Amino acid sequence: MMKDRQWARLAGVSGILFVVLVYAGVFLVDTGILGGLGEPPPDAGGEEFIAYFTSSHAALLLKSYLGLLAFCFFLVFVGGLCNAVWGGYERLPMLGLVAFGSGVTASALQLASTAVMWAQVRSAQRIKGLDPQIASVLREVQDILLVSAWFPLAAFLAAVALGVVLTPALLPRWLGWAAGVLVIGFLGVALLMAVSPYSLAWVFVYMLFAIWVIITSVILIRRVGKSQTHTL
Repeated sequence: MMKDRQWARLAGVSGILFVVLVYAGVFLVDTGILGGLGEPPPDAGGEEFIAYFTSSHAALLLKSYLGLLAFCFFLVFVGGLCNAVWGGYERLPMLGLVAFGSGVTASALQLASTAVMWAQVRSAQRIKGLDPQIASVLREVQDILLVSAWFPLAAFLAAVALGVVLTPALLPRWLGWAAGVLVIGFLGVALLMAVSPYSLAWVFVYMLFAIWVIITSVILIRRVGKSQTHTL
């Protein structure tokens, strides 16, 4: 159906925009194009983070804005992907509901983490003499929200993996197996962060997830037009 093809294309474009916006924000801050200090190490004190937030005010606010916008596109990607995997059913089966609900929950936690970072930057700029302990606590809250998002994200990927592998869909089965590997990756780095809070191993897992989103998006854009007629 034409409507399904349009939704699949929209989901694919949204997935690509999600990755582009996330890494555009990272690039703007890490390269120092807009000026400011480099990001302190994760175990830095509150004073260092206050100096970082103050000097990199513009870049961090732009990164926050791009991050919030990115996860709005991710929500569209989640909805379109669920429709592509389970769209042939008259109503979304339980596995599809788990995938959609988990994707929405992961997005909400990521949005909250980004919002906390925005609050830190604004507070450091507007409140003179911001307490370093408060800055440290806000930084911890931001990181905890980020790590918490990996659990529903893993549930989303697991549901999609099962849906792609077990049901006929637009997506190839190898993409489902790749999603299964990412489930192990996100759960593994979440455990690692509990043991070693300042580990940066999660960055590599997130990069693999970004690659998976791009590949899935391209397939959604290119392989639209096939339809399934399953009924519950």
